[in-house]
Amino acid sequence: MNKKNYETKNQRRARMCQYIKECPVRWRDPKWVVPSSIEERNRTDEIIIHCTATPEGHDFSVAEIRQMHLAKGWKDIGYHYVILRDGTVCEGRPENLVGAHCQGHNYRSVGVAYVGGVDRLGVHPLDTRTRAQRDAMTRLLRLLLARYPKATIHGHCEFANKACPSFDVKKEYGVNKE
Repeated sequence: MNKKNYETKNQRRARMCQYIKECPVRWRDPKWVVPSSIEERNRTDEIIIHCTATPEGHDFSVAEIRQMHLAKGWKDIGYHYVILRDGTVCEGRPENLVGAHCQGHNYRSVGVAYVGGVDRLGVHPLDTRTRAQRDAMTRLLRLLLARYPKATIHGHCEFANKACPSFDVKKEYGVNKE
């Protein structure tokens, strides 16, 4: 008989605590008011990785991304998490709310973006992630997969005609379980 290994609630809770310690998050500015019109997300079965499409070596803050998204007429920053060039993981839109990062998938996904994604001239897609960003992304994905064990990891380019996130997500993070 093939018996599966099931994790107890206490084991899962202990694992989650460890991942949270490994991946500290800078919480969003408390002055940012979340519009009450943004719906809560009821399920999470995808984690979608993006880049901000900013030139290699250029810093871009969460506040700047939020302002850019608001200028487009969005209700708030579209991503749930943003990874800065120094590896700092910042909260964007609260994780329990529907994102605005991948049309047709926002109601079922968490959006993670890293700052960068194009060459120094801002013309060609390029994986510009720093070592700190790569490490932070691995830690954040580990945390998110612990929260949402049935979720699969995808690049934005799998759902839109874009180069985003400018690297091969399937190659980097393995084959999705389906």
